[in-house]
Amino acid sequence: MILESVAVAAAALNQIGSMIETAGQVQGGAQRVMSAILDFGQGLDELENNKKDTFFEQSHSDILRIQMMRRQQQRYEQELESLLSIADPILLDQYRQSKREQVEKRKAHQKALADAARRRKQLIQQIITISAIVITGLVAAAIVTALIIMVLK
Repeated sequence: MILESVAVAAAALNQIGSMIETAGQVQGGAQRVMSAILDFGQGLDELENNKKDTFFEQSHSDILRIQMMRRQQQRYEQELESLLSIADPILLDQYRQSKREQVEKRKAHQKALADAARRRKQLIQQIITISAIVITGLVAAAIVTALIIMVLK
């Protein structure tokens, strides 16, 4: 799920809330709710990361709304866990495992991004160093060539 704005995130959260109400009445809806909550959490994480990567600061209302959505997401997850503990304990274990895997994947992805940024910075530094050495070598070669020409004249 790709969340491009706080308003889209709020609409998605309202949809998850209605799905939880439906899942309480129908047992088969628990998997859809579980998937929607995981997707919403991932989308909200991406929204926050995208906001951090841009040069625009978030407004205070957007920050507050995102935090309120996080809290509401946590409440929905608790309701879902309560519902699954009664209806399907095996599915609850799978849901918890999926959440753990999602957290691990997100950490691995963030680490990979940090490693790529570090490697990119190191590459730029190497390019600058090599360029400086080449320029210095060319200047030295030009000076030596000019001296040889002056001596031979």
